[in-house]
Amino acid sequence: MAALLERTNPFGNLVATVDDDGRCVYLYVHHAQFRGWGFRPLWLANRPYEGPSVQGQAPRLDADRTDHPAGHPGFAAEDLEVVWTPSGDGVFLVHAGELLAHLPGVDETLGSPGFARHALKKDRYAWPLAAAPRDLSEQLAEARAFWSDVQTAEAWQRARDRMLAAGREAYGEHEAYWAIDESKWPPLGVARFARGEHKVFTTVGMSLPRMPAPTDAGLDRTEIAFAVRGEGLEENGGWCVQTAGWLGRYPWSWYTPLEDGALLMAPTAHATWFAPDRSAVLLVEDRAAWGAEASVEIVAPPGVRLLWALFLTADEVKTIELRGHEAFRTRFLETKRSLVFER
Repeated sequence: MAALLERTNPFGNLVATVDDDGRCVYLYVHHAQFRGWGFRPLWLANRPYEGPSVQGQAPRLDADRTDHPAGHPGFAAEDLEVVWTPSGDGVFLVHAGELLAHLPGVDETLGSPGFARHALKKDRYAWPLAAAPRDLSEQLAEARAFWSDVQTAEAWQRARDRMLAAGREAYGEHEAYWAIDESKWPPLGVARFARGEHKVFTTVGMSLPRMPAPTDAGLDRTEIAFAVRGEGLEENGGWCVQTAGWLGRYPWSWYTPLEDGALLMAPTAHATWFAPDRSAVLLVEDRAAWGAEASVEIVAPPGVRLLWALFLTADEVKTIELRGHEAFRTRFLETKRSLVFER
């Protein structure tokens, strides 16, 4: 295959590739690192070709299903533009200023393989642009406007200031802040607040973009917090900052939304910077159901859900895996365990 174009989405996790193998042209979306994510294909055009079909090659559309029955002359890379959907997992492909194709995001497929300008009839490899349930030109304009706004410094500053203001209302002014994005997008920080004997750490900016594959409930903007008590809190934040940064990147690194009840296993290759003697994180939204003390509030700006990170031992992970979340919660309440991390 000859890759005409490759573009990585702003999160750095998915790649859009336009391939021309001389027989046909396809748009693919695949994960930048994990082959297990697979490939999502969309036919774009047949090329002039008289040879036989070979097993394993990309399929062509039947001649009566395309507006170029003899084959399309092909595309030049400089004429192609990729515009990602706001969730970062769908693609609008523009050719010479006009919409060529749309490969919807994972949660937006609606049973279609995607939509292509040169498809005349619905086929397993492409549907016509007109078959889309909603005007694609409008969706393209909305996607352009979304990225034009969300990638500005002003958008980041608004998200940061809202999160810090929410923390300030609950805990007072933050006592430390770390920028941990390493100039990658989206920007991401970690703030530390003092609350009595507790130190509360929160992600800052994770809610700027939408998480990939948003849930049906629409709760796709999230920040994460946890509290630590006791000594061993280094001035540079130590493991707390590194772990908060890992949690803040998790949805885009692993292409999954974070929800109440999510169990995230510690990255064993980097366990030296994870919470000491812990092997996983359980994310909790309803802290009252866990008997959480009132002195450690959960706060978030309007429109943002904040999940609390509970650090688990290996035995506690086994309890969840063997008996379920509810059995673990019952045991948690019986032992009067705190959501605050303490060695």
